[in-house]
Amino acid sequence: MKKEKGFTLIELLAVIVILGIITVIAVPKVLDIINKSKESASNSSIKLVKDAIKTQIASSDLTGPVFTKETDGCYLFDFDDQESGNVKSLEIKNKDKVSGRIKYCNGKFSDDTLVFNGIKNTKNCPYEIGKAFEFDYSGKEDVFIVPCNGVYKFETWGASGGNATNTYIGGYGGYSSGYVTLNKSDVLYINVGESGKTISGSNCDKTGTYNGGGSCYVSDGLGNLGETYGSGGGATHIATKSGLLSTLSDSIDSVLIVSGGGGGGEYYNHDNQYISTASGGSAGGFVGNDSYSLYRVFNSSVVDVSSNAGKGGSQSENLNSNMNSKGSFGIGAVMSGSGYYGGSSNDYGGGGGSSYIGNSRLSNKQMYCYNCEESSNENTKTISTTDVSEKPISNYAKKGNGYVKITLIK
Repeated sequence: MKKEKGFTLIELLAVIVILGIITVIAVPKVLDIINKSKESASNSSIKLVKDAIKTQIASSDLTGPVFTKETDGCYLFDFDDQESGNVKSLEIKNKDKVSGRIKYCNGKFSDDTLVFNGIKNTKNCPYEIGKAFEFDYSGKEDVFIVPCNGVYKFETWGASGGNATNTYIGGYGGYSSGYVTLNKSDVLYINVGESGKTISGSNCDKTGTYNGGGSCYVSDGLGNLGETYGSGGGATHIATKSGLLSTLSDSIDSVLIVSGGGGGGEYYNHDNQYISTASGGSAGGFVGNDSYSLYRVFNSSVVDVSSNAGKGGSQSENLNSNMNSKGSFGIGAVMSGSGYYGGSSNDYGGGGGSSYIGNSRLSNKQMYCYNCEESSNENTKTISTTDVSEKPISNYAKKGNGYVKITLIK
């Protein structure tokens, strides 16, 4: 007879080890699939509850112990662990249990804590898609705690620089946008830039604007026919770490998005014999604008000072050696706008700060700025515009203080 060979002890041990590895890998995945299936069923069932609520309100056929009409005209549904089959007004026939509460007001749900058969709705969010959270300039840091998992659109506007006169104006703030995926309870820190001020040179206290805008210019105080300067506009940014933009140079990855501020203008006139003027450069996308409308009269003679324009900030440190005052990360030089890198100044108006969308967490990202240099690179995508508004409008450059808008997209 032919002998059949069996497995050796080593071979059997090897098989057992392999089966153990497969079990360790497969069982959690199976459990995960089961849990996701339950969560999906819960999400679908709670959606049916919401649809039923809308239908009942539309038909004005609201009865049952879970319904309360509040004084503000809103409707509160408190299930309190009642069997949904007993909630006659919702016409749900099964014996599954719905607990928690939800509020319905002006066509939208809020305060949603519904639980179906003991399983929380993983898509549970107290806000409808399209809900916007907005932050105006407040002179302090704002904290935003993400209310629910989802994709959010960031929109930020930097602040404009201060005018010297109605002719020699401050530059406009930039606009940045991008999408980012966030989880419930994530914490974001928001700092909205302050617009530049119009200040007499002799009254300049060297104080800049909130979030890094450059200070006014300190002059000799002899401009008897006019002597006013604009301070730089502050940057606006969103980060995962607390602090003004200038304090985050060692935590670049925490900076999610930045919009630069505009540079300040300049006007000085002493007896029409000594004159200097300039308008501030607007904030940029990847690079800020230089100051412009430079004019210089010295001892009654016109002097060419075109090479002395304040320079816009870029995506790295400004090493321009001929600047009297240089911008840096999150800080504008004298009369210059703040930004990812602030603008610089050579005593003839301030340059605009740069904006930033280079964080890898951002998608669908772009920057708009007034009459600025463009870029098609994904991380520096910049589009030039001539649209400007005091109100925060998408894709517009900004007059006045900065602004932030965070919108739940999906």
